[in-house]
Amino acid sequence: MKKRKFKISPAIIDSASECLNHLSCLSGSGTMCKIKKQADNRVMFVRKHGHQNCPFAIPLGADCICTCPVRVEIYRKYRV
Repeated sequence: MKKRKFKISPAIIDSASECLNHLSCLSGSGTMCKIKKQADNRVMFVRKHGHQNCPFAIPLGADCICTCPVRVEIYRKYRV
C-alpha cells in the first residue's frame, strides 16, 4: 500500500484510544487490516493479522470483524 496520511475527526480518533498500535494506520506507515468484505459501510470483515490482542477485532472463523472506529472511517472516506 502506498504510504499516505488520512484525515479523521478527533472524536473518532478519541473513540479508538484502546488501539495497541498507537493508531499507526493514520500515517499510512503502520500495519492496517485488509478489508475483505464490508456490509452497509459499518461492518468490516478483515483478514486476521498479527495483532492477536486487538481490542477491536472479533474473531469469526479464518477472519475477523473489525470494530475499530478509525479503520472503519478510513474505509468509508478513502475506500482503502
